[in-house]
Amino acid sequence: MVCKSRATARMCQVNGDPASWSRRTARGTLGRMTPDEIRVRARRITEEVLNQGDLAALGELVEHGADELAGFVTTLRRAFPDLRAHTEQQIVEGDTLVQRLTVTGTHDGAPFAGLPANGATLRVDLIACYRVGASGRFTSRWTLWDEHAVRTQLRAGPRGSRTSARLRPDSRPRGTPTP
Repeated sequence: MVCKSRATARMCQVNGDPASWSRRTARGTLGRMTPDEIRVRARRITEEVLNQGDLAALGELVEHGADELAGFVTTLRRAFPDLRAHTEQQIVEGDTLVQRLTVTGTHDGAPFAGLPANGATLRVDLIACYRVGASGRFTSRWTLWDEHAVRTQLRAGPRGSRTSARLRPDSRPRGTPTP
């Protein structure tokens, strides 16, 4: 990662050269992390893992549940090849961070949530909560998103299509006679 983009510039400002992040964490020199350092680590999950697909970064960032998170990210990126996550808001209190992301993508890849790819556009908010351990890595994580909104958007198909009517024959407007 290079400190040239707007997203990574703040990370570099707070934590210095990205190449030194893993060395400092491995030596345990971070000690108690500041709120800005915690925010930067969570943004790394968004930028490096979700947006770039760099699953190796999880080893530096997550102490427990890295395999589960890697599986989720892999599934998302296979279903949505153009997946993008944008950090909208972050709140840090003590060793806990809560962040709100907007996740977007086009369902052009593998099936997702039991639905085949149909070119539908996804835009959904995701809330992620992380707790930082003494190692400076996240020790626990909770994620919440609106599963109903995800399924509804994916069933709708591309904008302007009538895929939803084909997938759900019971979706006729009220008062429409049955054929």
